Amino acid sequence: AEPNEHGPAFLLCSASIDNHVIVWRVPRTTSAGGGDAGHATMLRRLTAHRGTVKGVAWDPTGRLLASQSPDDRKVVVFNADADWAVEAEVTKAFE
Repeated sequence: AEPNEHGPAFLLCSASIDNHVIVWRVPRTTSAGGGDAGHATMLRRLTAHRGTVKGVAWDPTGRLLASQSPDDRKVVVFNADADWAVEAEVTKAFE
């Protein structure tokens, strides 16, 4: 998913075949020419799925992160402002 502004860094998230969503902290570049933005570090591993996670997306405010798994047939919404707590689980769309 696209980066989310987070102070002196961006947050990125990745979907995984090991049932996890990983949130990465990527430092902003300090070079005027772009240069190397530094190395990403894992900020959090989110474990609300029981199957391969195939999609992730930030909401426009950067506060909520949604992830989707066709294996467990649900969309999970995490709240970044509440220590990545599960805000909602949507399963009806998969019935």
